[in-house]
Amino acid sequence: MTGTPHIVVVGSGLAGYGVLRELRKLAPDARLTLITQDDGHFYSKPALSTALAKGKVADTLVTTPAEKMVAQLKLDLRAGRIVEAIDRQDKALLTTGGPIFYDKLVLALGADPIRPPIDGDAAHRALAVNNLDNYREFREKLPDGARVLVMGGGLVGTEFANDLSASGYRPVVVDMLGHPLAQLVPPGVGQMIRDALAEKGVEWHLGRKVVAIHKSASGISAELDDGLAVDAAAVLSAVGLRPHIDLAQEAGLDVGRGIKVDQTGCTSDPSIYAIGDCAEYPQG
Repeated sequence: MTGTPHIVVVGSGLAGYGVLRELRKLAPDARLTLITQDDGHFYSKPALSTALAKGKVADTLVTTPAEKMVAQLKLDLRAGRIVEAIDRQDKALLTTGGPIFYDKLVLALGADPIRPPIDGDAAHRALAVNNLDNYREFREKLPDGARVLVMGGGLVGTEFANDLSASGYRPVVVDMLGHPLAQLVPPGVGQMIRDALAEKGVEWHLGRKVVAIHKSASGISAELDDGLAVDAAAVLSAVGLRPHIDLAQEAGLDVGRGIKVDQTGCTSDPSIYAIGDCAEYPQG
């Protein structure tokens, strides 16, 4: 590689923009290109599950518009593009807007919501809020004061339950485990969280799972594995995330749960790196 290196980053989330900031500091003259299927605006994804009570709509969650990020970091932004394949031999990304060549490539692809197998004619209505567009759609589907089914009592599901109850909605949380945040906190702490949110109007169905979602007069009727029917106006799926590895796997990179990298973030291809939720580091 001679001349000014061309470094391409795929993904405009926290990891993608974070690495771009560091690259610009370390390599002031490097050519930096950001490819994203979104519009390139910068926002904090954790804010998605705490925004309702603050009265935030999708547009007000944007902390830095794309054009300002471009100016700050001196980027070539290719927004609204989907990367369909990586040509490792020619060092090219095949995108919906044409090929983009790279010297070094950083994959900051994030993670995709897990879609649990659920029967019923309204199963498709379970919405996972994983980006601004998802949040916008979720808000639009929420009637004031509505009952909202939340599938998942982990960190995101519990945060949404708290946010919904603080915003005047009536959340109903269904989780297969015995207490909220079961993979993060001991049972005693989980019980305290459950009780505190129950006082705020959160309804809990723990040790249960949703097996079917049907259309109903209220919106949906969710059938639990114990036969109980839960009526609600909307369904939020927060059962977890799966690292986005398809693009890397199809390119022949080593993958496991995520895209396998070494301690420097380098994949099995010395010209390609992975960072953030899509990456699987040696320590797990």
